[in-house]
Amino acid sequence: MATPPNLSTTHQDNVGEKITAAMINDIATFVNGINVLNAVAYGADSTGVADSSAAIQSAINALPTTGGIVYIPAGNYKINSSSVNIGNGSSSALSTRTGVMLVGAGPAGYYPISIVQVPGVTIATTRLFGSANPLVQINGPLNGWGVQNMVLDGTGSTGLAEYATQGGDCRNLIVANCTTAQLYFNNYAQAGGLSGVAPNRNGNHYTNMLLALPDANFARGILYGVSPANTNDSWANTYDNISIFFPRNPTAGRTYEGIHFRDCDDERYRDVQFSVNGMPAGGHIYGLRYDYTGVNAGWPADCVVNNVDLGGSTIEIVNDGTPTNASPNRVLNISGNNGIPNNPLIANLNWEGVRAKAGAVVAADIPAGQAAVIRDTTNNTTKLYYNNAGTLISVALA
Repeated sequence: MATPPNLSTTHQDNVGEKITAAMINDIATFVNGINVLNAVAYGADSTGVADSSAAIQSAINALPTTGGIVYIPAGNYKINSSSVNIGNGSSSALSTRTGVMLVGAGPAGYYPISIVQVPGVTIATTRLFGSANPLVQINGPLNGWGVQNMVLDGTGSTGLAEYATQGGDCRNLIVANCTTAQLYFNNYAQAGGLSGVAPNRNGNHYTNMLLALPDANFARGILYGVSPANTNDSWANTYDNISIFFPRNPTAGRTYEGIHFRDCDDERYRDVQFSVNGMPAGGHIYGLRYDYTGVNAGWPADCVVNNVDLGGSTIEIVNDGTPTNASPNRVLNISGNNGIPNNPLIANLNWEGVRAKAGAVVAADIPAGQAAVIRDTTNNTTKLYYNNAGTLISVALA
């Protein structure tokens, strides 16, 4: 490999030399054999005073079309004027830029909730904050990208938005305070410029995500979009160690959602925790919501949520609309804390959470073809009920 342009080959012992950001970039590139650019060298302001949207975008655009890493050092970076964009794809054209990794110094020093921290210990944190909507957007169709080791703290509707992405690697992220969705996933309809290419979203992986909802009506942790033209969806994406925190002392009458499934299939979640910090009087907290009211009532389908802590006896799992030829969704290994029964398997019965009723449950309590977990408050027994064309089938749970 040739010597990087900003590095001198002539040095003397015991003679001070000024090290510039450009030199550090070149050292990283030379040592690793990949392109590594420091966003601060392109004008990003770590103090959060100046807007850093254009500077971070300039660093991304300076990478070759095959990609590389844009490193954002510890600090606070204001993102107000425009979203930070990875990829340049659209509903009619593939992205000509791939392989971009946006990497911070870490998210661990920032908590949008009250967590005990060790006094006197400072942990490096990269935080992107501001009103740009979304803060970061991935514009596919593209294969290969990532956002890692940072906080996305937005005041707009969305933190991280993706369109027709593949092969992404997102890890160690806190996404907080966005009013509609911390993570938003969608696809494109088939268009002329995408002939022969299915603009789906698939093959992405997410690890160690903390999603903190603000006190806003219908704030969500994860929201799946409705695919245009009923043809493409999100599928075969994996999610490990996902924590979703609902707001403390939520406002009465409001609704909050953990994961809102719409146009997707074969999604795999493992180790999901919901933290409930008070219930909204007259409102709802939906941990999982399966929505069949979009263009295609065959989605969501065959999605699995495994090892889930619902975080409280009043959190709900609900189904909207009527599925049409939808393969089973599954919720497995529900933690038995805070009044939630420990169920080894609840399989696509699109169940409605734990409901309470005084007295016997009858077929009229549950729509045909659907199921519900209901606790009889007269004898404190909980059963899983399924309405099979008017015949009620039940299994004792607790």
